[in-house]
Amino acid sequence: MSKRLVVVAGNIGAGKTSLTERIGSRLGWWTGFESVADNPYLPDFYADMRSWSFHLQIFFLGHRSEQYLEAANDPRSAILDRSIYEDAYIFARALHHMGNLSERDFLKMLIFSPGHSTTWGIYQRGIFSLIVDYMTWWLTVFLLPIF
Repeated sequence: MSKRLVVVAGNIGAGKTSLTERIGSRLGWWTGFESVADNPYLPDFYADMRSWSFHLQIFFLGHRSEQYLEAANDPRSAILDRSIYEDAYIFARALHHMGNLSERDFLKMLIFSPGHSTTWGIYQRGIFSLIVDYMTWWLTVFLLPIF
């Protein structure tokens, strides 16, 4: 059987985590969940969104990148309760439009995000090994130097 990667997307409270847990358990797949309880930026973000939006989005981007690599290295198929694309293309964009993320930080989020420029075509084809190769390169070149 081929290895699969399924990503669940939806609004907050829609049941993504519950669905991910059930499918992962039922099929014996590796599961990845959004980092909420161990996210050091969430309290600061909710207290002052304008000051902490970029930090929060970078944390989520890094966490999700690690999840993609972990899922790729696990021999099982995987299901994640959020997509890495949602960080820049939905949440960061919304924060920017609300005035809580500066133009400079929003543009940096887009540059640091998978799917930027020509890499979008690789992701659209859904070739898992290419995604893993790109994510490994992307983490090494862009994200790890930040931390």
